[in-house]
Amino acid sequence: MSDKKFELSRRNALIGLGTVGLASAGAGVGTSAYFSDEESFEDNTLTAGELDLFVDYWTGANSEAIDGGTTGSGQNDGGVSAQYVLNDVKPGDSGKLVFCPKIVDNPAWLWAGSSGFTQYENDLTEPEAEVDDTGGDPGAGNGELADNIQVTVAYCEPSDDLEGSDPSGPEDFETVRELNNPEDYTLTDLLLELQYGYLLDGYVEEGGEWVPTDDGAYPASPDSDTQTGPCICIEWNVPTTVGNVIQSDSVEFDLGFYAEQERHNENPTSPYATGTTDDLYPPFDSNRALGMSIQGSGGSGSAEAEIHNATSGNTAFPFGNANDDSDNFPADQDVDFTATLDVDSNTASLEVLGSQAGGTDVTASDTDVTDGQGDGNALGSDTEWQNGGIPQTVDVAISARSLNSDTTTVKNLTLNGTSVSPDQLAASAGPEQTYLVLQGIDSSAGNTIEIDGTLNIEGDASGWSGIDGLVINWR
Repeated sequence: MSDKKFELSRRNALIGLGTVGLASAGAGVGTSAYFSDEESFEDNTLTAGELDLFVDYWTGANSEAIDGGTTGSGQNDGGVSAQYVLNDVKPGDSGKLVFCPKIVDNPAWLWAGSSGFTQYENDLTEPEAEVDDTGGDPGAGNGELADNIQVTVAYCEPSDDLEGSDPSGPEDFETVRELNNPEDYTLTDLLLELQYGYLLDGYVEEGGEWVPTDDGAYPASPDSDTQTGPCICIEWNVPTTVGNVIQSDSVEFDLGFYAEQERHNENPTSPYATGTTDDLYPPFDSNRALGMSIQGSGGSGSAEAEIHNATSGNTAFPFGNANDDSDNFPADQDVDFTATLDVDSNTASLEVLGSQAGGTDVTASDTDVTDGQGDGNALGSDTEWQNGGIPQTVDVAISARSLNSDTTTVKNLTLNGTSVSPDQLAASAGPEQTYLVLQGIDSSAGNTIEIDGTLNIEGDASGWSGIDGLVINWR
């Protein structure tokens, strides 16, 4: 995937949605081998298969927002071939990007991802200075554009109204299934998730209906002109309630796709996942069954302890409540937590001892981690253990994450009362994630798994987001 970014000009209200980098997998080559003996096994040929990723794309926006920028359509088979540059986006504007991957000609695990993004302040206009004091020219890391762009992500397909004709633009696609987009999901949220990679679901159309593939992998196409799996649509808009805080700001980012063979590869690892280079931190499978987190300042504007990235329920507030956006996680203070998986009862919980830092002790929970529901709430990217229940062993990834904090530290880590090695993780503003994977934990009948530790977030709490804090992923 290319690291080329968007180039953006400076206007009083603008947004650039960037150079869209689409990566391709390697193609197979043909090899011949001839065998013969007195039994006459003749003319035997072994030919390597092919796995080649193509991505068709369509991008668009209202014409006023484009203002000399770049939108369009085409097909990419490696490198950067698509640019999406909007030079004058204002509150009320909107647009759409469509990507249609084709994997020739073997099914594969397919990830969408991003190598990162940067927001720029580009100095402050007079109206913006009244509501924004971050400043800087270009002011890398100080812009607020991506924070104020609402996005919706869905699987989609060409509209039935086309009657077999090729799409001419993103407006010619209709939703097949909307993904679990949290309330007030922003471009920042999407890009941060994509930095760790999003494994796309394997769906194929049968009898006019989209159904899961047998192995869960993205289906193969016979050639680069035939769409077999669903497309991905990203719709965006800037709410009319957004004011001068985005004036003169800009954002650069990239998007990409990565395909990896499915055969003999039952447990793929995200190519986008990041961590330390130390062998103690192996890559963690992106297919998590259960996610837990403690956010420095969540989507509601206050610190949250949650399971399944739920927007309601499965969520608890150790400092304030969902209606008080001033109650962030306390800066530079130690707060203990306990994550528990009870195998016999199929329950999970995350307890946070907020009373240690002037808050209250709270517990977020899920009463059944095998039913495919977050107590009636969205699961986010989680799958739970729906087929056969909790397995005999589980893996756990514990992550310290930082976006705007000086340093996020997770320390004093123990598993069922025994210290792990290392017992401390730290991540600095970047964004950066540092994680520890505990593999092969006994989760057979009668066992309860308990992970204890201490979370400390350093810096100015007013700038923290849902990325600053702790994440515990189970698989």
